Amino acid sequence: MISYYRTPARTLERLLPPDAAIVDGSSRTVWLSGVWGWDEDEVLRVGDSGGQTRLAMRNLESILVELGGSLGNLVRTVIYVVSLDDGTNLDHAWEAYVEVLGENQPTTTIVGVTRLGRSDTLEALVEIEATAVLPA
Repeated sequence: MISYYRTPARTLERLLPPDAAIVDGSSRTVWLSGVWGWDEDEVLRVGDSGGQTRLAMRNLESILVELGGSLGNLVRTVIYVVSLDDGTNLDHAWEAYVEVLGENQPTTTIVGVTRLGRSDTLEALVEIEATAVLPA
């Protein structure tokens, strides 16, 4: 149902995401809004882009499970990371993302931004939006 294409350069580094996702057959596509790394008490790991990424991925997984899928059904993610420094937040977010998904990454883009969301949420460092393809 879901296959991935990698350019020859991408096949040399197994932890890089694929270049394209191809969906064949009968399925449902789910577009997930940007998800933050809140825990069950709506607390962010302040100053920890890696921790916020892990929590955001856990939250994405919870949504997908409720819809009858899993992280394995992801075909595209965009990771937005507040990056006003030397790139450390981006590095930590990426490392956490790879830690969660390993070699099973969908097509992925990571973007450094100056801030996320509303003005009262300045402690949010990571937001992940995603597309998943679930069995019909």
